[in-house]
This record gives sequence, C-alpha cells and structure tokens, in this order.
Amino acid sequence: MGRMFVQFVALCYYEYLSEQVRQLKLSLGRENGDPAHDNKDTLDRENRLKVWLKNTLIYRGGLRRRAQECYGRVFFRKTVKLIG
Repeated sequence: MGRMFVQFVALCYYEYLSEQVRQLKLSLGRENGDPAHDNKDTLDRENRLKVWLKNTLIYRGGLRRRAQECYGRVFFRKTVKLIG
C-alpha cells in the first residue's frame, strides 16, 4: 500500500514539474515589456535555455544524465549517495 502511495506522489510531482517546464518554454525568448529584460543578450540566453530544455528529457533520468554530463559521474554519484 505504501509503495503505491509513493508512486502516486511521484507521479504528481512529475506532472507538476512537466507543466511548469511547459509554461516556462512558452515564455522563454519573448519580449515581456520590461526594458531590462528585452535586450538581445537576455533573449539569446533564453533561446539557448529553451533549446536545452527541448533536448532534455524530464522522465527516465534525462535530467540526471544531463547533470552527470555537466558535473562528472563520480561527483554526481557521491552527491546522490549523500542526498539519499
């Protein structure tokens, strides 16, 4: 019974995270009327982030694989062990 509850909670977190990422993708790389935000450098960085999000899988450990690529496998394994 407890395992099913944990799986349900994990699914809810996954759906929430997926929806937040979908909403973020819609707003990235667009002007929003704020002069401090609407410059070429910021919009270019947001477009690069949008491409990165498009190429990163949220499910099946996609973010975990990306973190391993960025920070190195040994460091990531030690960190995961510390976190739990």
